[in-house]
Amino acid sequence: MSRQTRSDARLAALEADYRERLVEGLRECAAGRWGLLSSAFDDEPALRGRRPPVLAELEVLADRIADLRRTAGHAELYPLHARLLRERAARDPNQSGEPRRAALWLTELGEA
Repeated sequence: MSRQTRSDARLAALEADYRERLVEGLRECAAGRWGLLSSAFDDEPALRGRRPPVLAELEVLADRIADLRRTAGHAELYPLHARLLRERAARDPNQSGEPRRAALWLTELGEA
């Protein structure tokens, strides 16, 4: 197996692992656990302890994926992580709550 093939296989495995953990987090969020799709849990000291553990796992995986993607010549972020970052950065007071947004994202991913 060539070095490139091994790297591609490793990247595919990490991306699959990221998606699996994201779906688990989205399911928890859709069931009513807040924090996955809001940066308030990062910004507010009182809420930091309630930050969903899956976020730390996703951040570690995203860093590893980004390293492999850069090595492979991909300049853009892994699309699922880019979406998570956008969702967490959203600050529209009229947007739906996290559980509803999580449920919609699960539907888009075909995981509802």
